[in-house]
Amino acid sequence: MDAIGWRGRAAGYDPNSPGRTVDGFVGPARGSRLLSGLVASLARMITTIAIENYRSLRDLVVELDQLTVITGANGTGKSSLYRALRLLADCGAGEVVGSLARSGGLASVLWAGPEHVSGAMRRGEVPVQGTGRRTKAISLQMGYAGDEFGYLVDLGLPRPDQASLFGHDPEIKREFIWTGPVMRPAATHVRRNWGRVEVRD
Repeated sequence: MDAIGWRGRAAGYDPNSPGRTVDGFVGPARGSRLLSGLVASLARMITTIAIENYRSLRDLVVELDQLTVITGANGTGKSSLYRALRLLADCGAGEVVGSLARSGGLASVLWAGPEHVSGAMRRGEVPVQGTGRRTKAISLQMGYAGDEFGYLVDLGLPRPDQASLFGHDPEIKREFIWTGPVMRPAATHVRRNWGRVEVRD
């Protein structure tokens, strides 16, 4: 990671300096505030929104213009898209976990259909409906790309190896902020993996 200019290492947090480690690594407390401030102020014009596994939206990418009108019949996902935008705004305000809790928890807002959408489902030959328990890790991903910056958040549940009384509370698994319309390692300025936040010099 030193080769691409990332600060921080796998060492534990400095107990004498809450929110930082001895080598400048940004810890959870300070890192959350840093990400919230960046997300709230970076993008001037959002050109693309991407949503995966949120309510009735299995995998959606929407290209935006200066004026974009969303229309459709009842039950086609308009409200899910509006709510997803609200949730993205809550990410920018540092309130995404509380927002999900007020909605009934992560399980209440996840895509309830099958993990794999078959060709017959896509063609409308059979209904799109759940087919049993999940086999993959729970993941709700949302993000946007703008003229100058992009943002991605991946929400899930605490890792199974972490014993907790709050095992069903949503957590931020990953976050990324990058320059340009497409996320690339060389263009990524901030990245978060669970409680670890790294800021590019």
